[in-house]
Amino acid sequence: MKQEKSPLVDTPNHQAESSPMISVRGISHAYHDKAVLNDVSFEARAGECVAILGNNGAGKSTLITCVNKIRTPKSGEVFVRGQNFFEMSRNERARTMSYVAQSNEASQITVFDAILLGRKPYIKWSLSPEDIDKCNAVIEHMGLEDFKLRNIDELSGGELQKVMLARALVQEPKVLLLDEPTSSLDLKNQHAVLSFVRDIATHHHITVLTVLHDLGLALRYCDKFLLLQAGKVYSYGDQSTITEQAIFDIYGVKSHIVEVEDRKVVIVD
Repeated sequence: MKQEKSPLVDTPNHQAESSPMISVRGISHAYHDKAVLNDVSFEARAGECVAILGNNGAGKSTLITCVNKIRTPKSGEVFVRGQNFFEMSRNERARTMSYVAQSNEASQITVFDAILLGRKPYIKWSLSPEDIDKCNAVIEHMGLEDFKLRNIDELSGGELQKVMLARALVQEPKVLLLDEPTSSLDLKNQHAVLSFVRDIATHHHITVLTVLHDLGLALRYCDKFLLLQAGKVYSYGDQSTITEQAIFDIYGVKSHIVEVEDRKVVIVD
């Protein structure tokens, strides 16, 4: 993927706003009376990337699907720029928040058309030249030109993941939710995708909430870290919240945290 500034918008880079873009307040959820999330609350500002971390079964994927109301939480609220997200119309929600699932179903639709679906919340009667231009811009920026007219059921898992990310970005959300966006990517594309997401968050002032398993990738590309343990918030904050004790409590492994070229690196014993 190309690394120059994204052509989707021409706004200059600036520091994240002081007021929160998203406020998650007291989200709880259960499956068949078994609690999965318990009073999860946190806030994030525009331009911030938040890594949602925890072991399997901690409630990470459930949390982001409750945040965007794919699942209706048992209790709690979500506010985006001070507006109650759950009280918005479906179209307003689609313009406010986009979501990329961990796995996506392939079908006989071209890459261009799949990405163009991200413009659906903005289309009134027919496609506009702006819709086409924005779709082409994100295709070019993500290096998908060679796949543009291929059906998505012909793509590899990694290629399909990048198409789904492109569709979410062309939706121009204020909040972008990613469920393990690097799970089907090789090492090079893991870094390329997260670097791209980091750039998009910064230049478009989008808040990104992403479920990750790789602490190294989280520390390199994210600003804030939400650690979940058995459906509850263990801790939330900047890199200082990633400690050897926290890693042991969350993952049950001993580790050492070292600085390498001004970057925090986790070494598992």
